[in-house]
Amino acid sequence: MTKPLFISVIFTLCSFFSSAQDVTRLSYEDFIDIVKKHHPVSMQANLQVDKGEAYQMKAKGAFDPKLGGGLQQKYYDGKQYYHLLNAGLKIPTWFGITGSAGYDQTEGDFLNPQMYLPKQGLWHAGITVPIGKGLVIDQRRAELKQAEIFLNSTQMERKIILNTLILDASIAYWDWFKAYNKKLVYEEAVQNSETRLKGVLQSAKFGDKPELDTLKATIQLQNIKIKLQEASLDYLNKKVQLEVFLWQDGYVPLEVDDSTQAIALDDISVSPVVINETAFLDSLGNFHPKLIINANKIKQQEIEQKLMREQLKPELNVKYNFINEPQGADIFNNYSINNYTWGVELNFPIFLRKERANMKLAQIKTKELEADMAIKTAEISYKIKSAFNQWRNSVNQIDLYSQTVDNYKDLLDAEQSLFNIGEGSLFLVNSRERSYIDAQIKLIDYYAINKKAENYTEFNLMLMDE
Repeated sequence: MTKPLFISVIFTLCSFFSSAQDVTRLSYEDFIDIVKKHHPVSMQANLQVDKGEAYQMKAKGAFDPKLGGGLQQKYYDGKQYYHLLNAGLKIPTWFGITGSAGYDQTEGDFLNPQMYLPKQGLWHAGITVPIGKGLVIDQRRAELKQAEIFLNSTQMERKIILNTLILDASIAYWDWFKAYNKKLVYEEAVQNSETRLKGVLQSAKFGDKPELDTLKATIQLQNIKIKLQEASLDYLNKKVQLEVFLWQDGYVPLEVDDSTQAIALDDISVSPVVINETAFLDSLGNFHPKLIINANKIKQQEIEQKLMREQLKPELNVKYNFINEPQGADIFNNYSINNYTWGVELNFPIFLRKERANMKLAQIKTKELEADMAIKTAEISYKIKSAFNQWRNSVNQIDLYSQTVDNYKDLLDAEQSLFNIGEGSLFLVNSRERSYIDAQIKLIDYYAINKKAENYTEFNLMLMDE
């Protein structure tokens, strides 16, 4: 099996390199740009709109003109019993009226008297008008309106799919960033502990330090190595998770090689809150795709409810056709307003139980969708408010904890200096080091929270961008 292309090839032009070693820094912006351009989901999202257009075309098909006709003949015992020919065209309209035109021809020895026609046959054209049920709305008009609304929903679905992909990718990136920088913290701690252990061993050899300190330093190093192994495993898993979003042209999965690393903590800055939360939340109902989709469902159900209400009316159709015998090629030569056919058709269920039940079910469905709309609005508002709170709080936490990390570092350095001159204890050095490591890890977590909260807010903002 051919090994997937390495991601470092893709980022040669758009990434920067560290001066210490040949390392490619994959920035968040470069990563998201590749996800947008190359991820298969990004390419497949357009299928949602294609689906909506297909449903709209299907609904419009109910208004397509229809050609029809038939021929029946019977011969028996050397006689032509009958010859029945009919052909016609029906044209449904948006107003519920159906136009029609056609041609009939009959002959034979045993025709029904009412079916006798002139030898040249008869042309006819006319309309069928629903006076009762079907005048305001019918099934095909309802389906077309619903299909137009559904097309708008598929456009919203496309935005949701694309932006959800970006949001999921951003979470994967910041998890990778967090795992990478935590691994760096433990790598640095291992180096410091190894250096300290060497110094303690040397001092113990000459009797300057007790032998017990060598055991303490060894245990400290072992604990930090275990933490490094855990951090390294977490980093590998987060890297694999990141690779899920990296593709070339939507077909070739990409790998992140060892020379491609996340942005280091020193190269990242905190993101302050720059979006007006109140204006953002006030515009949710009008612009958020998830709420627009739900509103579209309510509109579709209202159309269904209107259709069910129409079913409570009696079915009363009036049909009129003028008829004319053609003379050669001129089918209108003998036209007269006195030659026509007409008819009335009436159907009406006495109890209307089925129709009334359908009407009630449609009303219940509308109320369910309205309740669901209220719930979804509250849920989305809560999540956005929570993201804003996290975003604002993380800015303050990063500012405070950056100082805390510096203070722990100064405390560790001071304790290490005292220990080196024989005035401190290794126990305190180890304790200060653990506190310093924990503070660094906590600061990395706060940076990740800050970026994820910003990305979630931007995700909803992009959804609402027309």
